[in-house]
Amino acid sequence: FQGLIGMANILAEDDELTNEERKEFSQKLYEGLKTQFNFIDDLLTWNRVQRGVIEFNPTLNDLSRLITETISLLHNSIENKELNLVCDLPENVLFDFDWNMIATVVRNLISNAIKFTRKGGNIKVIIKELLDSVSVIIQDTGVGINQLDLKKLWGVDTYYSTKGTDGEGGTGLGLILCKDFVEKHGGKISVESNVEKGSTFTFNLPNNLKGSL
Repeated sequence: FQGLIGMANILAEDDELTNEERKEFSQKLYEGLKTQFNFIDDLLTWNRVQRGVIEFNPTLNDLSRLITETISLLHNSIENKELNLVCDLPENVLFDFDWNMIATVVRNLISNAIKFTRKGGNIKVIIKELLDSVSVIIQDTGVGINQLDLKKLWGVDTYYSTKGTDGEGGTGLGLILCKDFVEKHGGKISVESNVEKGSTFTFNLPNNLKGSL
């Protein structure tokens, strides 16, 4: 926050800034504030998870619709980086899950794919329906993660966060929340990644309570 206050002070006090400099400072201030807001939001959510005060409320929902709506919310970020997003989503993937928790998981994973994929890269989102579970696969052609850092992704005691390809900040808690929320459903989340080749995140949810809306 000290750095953000410093930038805000320059914008407020320095009358000699050019329009270009003012725009650059404003953009940095915006990105910094957004990162800090997301960090505090994730931290509060994680704290509520640890204290057991977030209600787990699985109801009959359509996973394909959830993913489609999440992608729509992230449309501007996808467009700004000129990314090619491909979806393979069957219609009416209906089973019982907590909409808010899984929306958080999907939003975090797709946001990370956007963040770590360079302009013009590719992202693919796939749903695979299995006999007793549903898998969601999010692949990207981004910068990837080295094998040592892969082990740090899921633990609070091994804080891991890096900037995106356009300098986007991160909180280091998003994937930890994803793991908690998936496991709350009795599912699992995993990742495969190679540096400069991209990453594939997969999470599975049991669909033993499938039905129809």
